[in-house]
Amino acid sequence: MGIKRRKGSPNFYYDFTVQGCRFRRSTETDNREVANAVEARRRYEAIIGGLEGKRPTMTIDLAFGRYWNDHGSRMPSAESIGVALTKLSAGLGKHTRLDALTNAAVSEYVSRRREGLSRCPR
Repeated sequence: MGIKRRKGSPNFYYDFTVQGCRFRRSTETDNREVANAVEARRRYEAIIGGLEGKRPTMTIDLAFGRYWNDHGSRMPSAESIGVALTKLSAGLGKHTRLDALTNAAVSEYVSRRREGLSRCPR
């Protein structure tokens, strides 16, 4: 798709898809030539990574931030979503890569959270 400027931003952004994975991000420059070079490099890295079977990695912190910016902050329950994302990020480790997150790690986190909840008298 090439590079474009987003409304209100002086920088150029790239947006392209390789093997079903979408890549979009700021080139962090307002110079068209430099932006084209950045976009070409990112496309090359995405293609080579795809050929080698490597997928781009994303941390929990980055994923939650993206979700918050794209959806969560505009939801009627934004406050609750923010609290949940903060607790999840702290409990699972904000620097944990999504491809390294296992069912066992999530189960362990759930167990720790349950231990911290007070028991209601019956």
